[in-house]
Amino acid sequence: MTGSLRARIAWILAISALLASCTHAPKDAATGSEAAPVPVILVGIDGFRYDFLEAFEPPNLLELIEGGARAERMISSFPSKTFPNHYTLVTGLVPDHHGIVSNNMVDEELGRFSLGNRDAVQDGRWWQGEPIWVTAQRQGLRAAAMFWPGSEAEIEGVRPTYWTPYDDDLPGEDRVQNILDWLALPDDTRPSFLTLYFSRVDSAGHRHGPLSEQNRRAVLEVDALIGDLARKLEGRHQAVHWVFVSDHGMSETSPERVVLVDELIDLEGLLVIDTSPVLALAPKDPAAPPDGWPDVVLDRLNAHPHVAAYRKADLPAHLRHGTHKRVAPVLALADEGWRFSQVDREKVRPQTGLGGQHGYDPTVDSMGALLAFAGPRVRSGIQLGPVQNVDVYPLLCELLEIRPAPNDGSLTALEPALIAPN
Repeated sequence: MTGSLRARIAWILAISALLASCTHAPKDAATGSEAAPVPVILVGIDGFRYDFLEAFEPPNLLELIEGGARAERMISSFPSKTFPNHYTLVTGLVPDHHGIVSNNMVDEELGRFSLGNRDAVQDGRWWQGEPIWVTAQRQGLRAAAMFWPGSEAEIEGVRPTYWTPYDDDLPGEDRVQNILDWLALPDDTRPSFLTLYFSRVDSAGHRHGPLSEQNRRAVLEVDALIGDLARKLEGRHQAVHWVFVSDHGMSETSPERVVLVDELIDLEGLLVIDTSPVLALAPKDPAAPPDGWPDVVLDRLNAHPHVAAYRKADLPAHLRHGTHKRVAPVLALADEGWRFSQVDREKVRPQTGLGGQHGYDPTVDSMGALLAFAGPRVRSGIQLGPVQNVDVYPLLCELLEIRPAPNDGSLTALEPALIAPN
């Protein structure tokens, strides 16, 4: 194939614009049914900090984004962890409203939730709010999920039309091929909304640090997969809307920046629900909590210069967190770059030097995430200011031309980049 990717993308967008002008044309003159909207591919790159575009210069992403719009940074929801924020992106609800309040949590009726608990992950009772694939399917569209938190569960009685159980070992090439296969389906079975998820950048950032050579390679590997998908869609003359997101950024840590919880408080009688960098604590027996609970625990945690501990009702207002029943009674937040651990755990933990962590206050610069989008209804070369991640769900609904469910987001910050439908 000849010509630069930039020229190819420009050609794709020109064709896309032409196709988009026919979005509301009758699909069948006899029935008067309308054509499906231009498909939307939501690409989630776990742990892709907003400034990795400049730091690592992934060529395919930069080319695609140049033909569309980009936010200066996307502000994650608290806690800035994987499951809460991925589900916020597809519901437009902060975690305190959609119920996935952390990667690890407890519900008095449902028990314990964790990323590796397959029964919990696939239990729709954990997932509140209405994800975009439910919204789309209720309005006559089809949806396909190539991995996304929540997509394995039956939520409000609905799963995506096509979905796959999460398998972190599935090669990126196979994930891309699934998207291509779904988009090759006949008109009456082809999905209009698709998700594509990659975890490589998050894994490399945790192990080696956000600006490490290993993380640079992970970014470029994912970028190559996205470029391959774009070129193959171009070869089919298939127009799409791209929405590139990440769930959070990544901050650098070190073996010296550790808060040893069991040196500060007595964990006897306490349930450690979540650990780092947000420590979530509850009494093992709520009817008979340890002496001095929770005041003694709060005082001792707050005595550490790099910890801020709160009752759930007293969390800072800007976090928009603490009303849901699954939020632990006491939360302690470590300063950026610090983490919680315990004495025995640190004795066996390899001291590997710098690594990465997320979960901190979303207003911390290093937690800033990626948001960029392109396609026939997106203006070219638009630079937006900071955007809240609850705004992504209204954006997806706008591109799909469907009515959003009630949500915490808004299109206001994104409207300068959007072209009105015909």
